[in-house]
Amino acid sequence: MISVCMVIATLEPGGAEKQLVLLATHLDRARFEPSVMAITRGGPYQAVLEQHGIPCEVIGKGRSVSPSCLLRMVRVLKRRHPDVVQTWLFTANAYGRAAARLAGVKRVIADELCVDEWKGPVRLGVDRVLAHFSDSIVANSSSVARWLRSAGIRVPLIETIPSAFDPAGFPARALGACAEVGPAPRLAAVGRLYPQKRYDVILRAMVRVAAVFPEARLTIAGEGPARPGLEHLIARLGLQGRVLMPGRVEDVPALLAESDVLLLASDYEGLPNCVMEAMYVGVPVVATDAPGTVDLVRDGETGVLVPRGDSRAFAEAVLSLLGDPERRRSLAERARAHVVESLSVERMVRAYEELYCRLAGA
Repeated sequence: MISVCMVIATLEPGGAEKQLVLLATHLDRARFEPSVMAITRGGPYQAVLEQHGIPCEVIGKGRSVSPSCLLRMVRVLKRRHPDVVQTWLFTANAYGRAAARLAGVKRVIADELCVDEWKGPVRLGVDRVLAHFSDSIVANSSSVARWLRSAGIRVPLIETIPSAFDPAGFPARALGACAEVGPAPRLAAVGRLYPQKRYDVILRAMVRVAAVFPEARLTIAGEGPARPGLEHLIARLGLQGRVLMPGRVEDVPALLAESDVLLLASDYEGLPNCVMEAMYVGVPVVATDAPGTVDLVRDGETGVLVPRGDSRAFAEAVLSLLGDPERRRSLAERARAHVVESLSVERMVRAYEELYCRLAGA
């Protein structure tokens, strides 16, 4: 039996958190014993994990730099004595790797799920130092793996394990449905409201789309610090009534099922969950050619890619799709096949199980 302690900042809904839960709840429990540590706070996913008999511990980290948090983590790890500690995203990668080594854990894995171009010299310096205390770093796409190497992060093993899509709760609609667009097309964008997501590009593109389809509506599902600026931009562009911002949407499958096109304008990603979800449901995707996104969307095959920051090209791509029913159907068909064949939960879990066994010498 190999015990694995997974460390993440919170158990709130999010892309990395969803992948952790998928992995923890699908591991072969005859061979692996998972547990979870949330550094800052718990969240809805804590109940899901505990329903599967996976123990969760919330540390309750407060301020940004907290030596007491690190010491509490060390005590927990010494008590649990896991064979492997696996950390997810910057906060957990920093505190989790340091705590694991201080607690004497023999094998440490860090997960990087995004091309984090936002990181400055200090955070990159932390990553480079802690890479020496890591046995492996897992990238969820080839773009992330390339970025790690270009950032000077060196570890014995950089492993690429793509994120998984869980079809539970996402009923795939008939592919012919995506070909039917009336005079009031419904567009959707899903994700946290952060600057990297470039919702400003989508809003400026929406002005051009509305000039052709006056009844078109855009729903931006998500919450985050960029909301006030986006609300101001909506008013400045005269898009009131055409753009809905309902905050975090619990029923994303229902939103996608009602949408004609999914929009993603990020400057950088890892392997975007919302795109995987739209591809499976049968919603054509227009996205920017961002690192991470290009690992999932093949231009003209599984979606449409446009240059980052180009709202005119974005609008033209959306309008072209809305006016071409056969192209929408063809893109949706190939996109769904790619998700089903290449991004299954079983494939991701099997890859992690093999990695645990190699590192633990099992």
